[in-house]
Amino acid sequence: MRSHLYVTLILSLGGGCLADTTPEGTPDAADTSSSTADTGSSATACVPACVHGTCTAGAAGATCVCDPGWAGPACADSPSQTLSVEVRALAAEGVGDAVWDLMVFNRSERRWRLTSSAYGDGQGGVAYVVPCVPDELGMVQLWLVGTFTSPVSVAAAGDFGEAVNAAGLTSTEHLNPTWTDGDGDGRRGASDRLWPLEVAFTCEAGSDTLVDVDVLLTEPASHGFFDIALDIDGLLCVAKLDCCQDVDGDGACSNGELIRVLDRPDGSAGRSIILALVCAAPEVGTNPVLLFDDVLIDCTHPDGSSYPPHPDLVVHPVGAGEQCETSDGVTRCANVEDPGGVGIQSYLFQTGVFAGVEHLTTNMAGASVPKLYWNLALGVTDAIDGCRLTARATATGGGSIPPTVDGVLPAGLVYPYFEWNAVVGACASETIWDSRPQDPMQLRFQHPVSPGLSFSNMMLGDGVPIPVAPR
Repeated sequence: MRSHLYVTLILSLGGGCLADTTPEGTPDAADTSSSTADTGSSATACVPACVHGTCTAGAAGATCVCDPGWAGPACADSPSQTLSVEVRALAAEGVGDAVWDLMVFNRSERRWRLTSSAYGDGQGGVAYVVPCVPDELGMVQLWLVGTFTSPVSVAAAGDFGEAVNAAGLTSTEHLNPTWTDGDGDGRRGASDRLWPLEVAFTCEAGSDTLVDVDVLLTEPASHGFFDIALDIDGLLCVAKLDCCQDVDGDGACSNGELIRVLDRPDGSAGRSIILALVCAAPEVGTNPVLLFDDVLIDCTHPDGSSYPPHPDLVVHPVGAGEQCETSDGVTRCANVEDPGGVGIQSYLFQTGVFAGVEHLTTNMAGASVPKLYWNLALGVTDAIDGCRLTARATATGGGSIPPTVDGVLPAGLVYPYFEWNAVVGACASETIWDSRPQDPMQLRFQHPVSPGLSFSNMMLGDGVPIPVAPR
């Protein structure tokens, strides 16, 4: 089953076509303009009542202090500039409601808790319009609080930053690209990881501004191809890092659990670690493309303090079969660079790339679908235990965006990718399931940045991993 969710943020600044939909009881921004109501010098209440502002009593009487962009005695006059935020959930199978937190910085800070059932289409999307101060740089931040199979009442949704009262609700299994609930309390806090969708904007007088952000949400999927996988735009994908076969499940590698698939120069089986990415297309006519980085090995700054990375060794995971040979005590590998001058043989005795494509038969009159697999095996010495290994990978072509053949994800697209980030001596058999911030395997999301993330290598339907650009 395919399940994907797109989100588009539209900042339309100018004459807004939607009515203001500020949730009742939600805190608004600090006041930026004022208008004194006809109340008399001793009045303590504004008459008429403030519509889009705060009634403030003073020596001259009660005054409506208007929210940004509003004017008039009761702050009820239409704003000259508006900020329109539209969140669209497309093809979100199984999503009956979504809860969002929206924060807008524009001279002041304003926050809202929105539900799709109250402020949108009831299927994950919301529409919202607020006033905007022109000629000032602003910022929109958006968090997906949760997706549910049925509507969420305003009372259950709660206020900005609060946990949803999920009694009687069923959450969908979509992975959240904006935050990870590290302590399981349902609220964003110091122990959680936050990745709000951020979009900068400027309200220019007399003109409209449009900013698009597409979000592809991913969920665990079960299929005959794999025991468990991630549904990435309709592609079923698995990524792993195997530093050993952790048979006893203690999260550490003992000598009896080491992987030995590559031979040392003397012909004996040596210790190996393996990076793997497999993606299958369960629907006929789908043409997946695997994208993956060069593998960086940093033995000088294994704590990750060097940014951007300055690796000691760079492994290009392309080609086929074993890539290294050793003579006179020196190891030379066709796919390894040594920018750190550390000597390849100090950490690697062999590398091997094992990749290809299998065609799996479906029940549709014998039709077949492709499964692409890529494995990089590193024959390592014990000295590599103190080094950090990093790489990234993803897949495209599942149906919502075309296959990416230039190695670059579309700009402005919030899209999932796998990240390997491990100190070799501290990893065992790793997947992204139940991952914690410090784990060697992570699922991350490209956020609305420009340009899009780029990958240095790819594999098309022929099953041959190649560099995106000739080396």
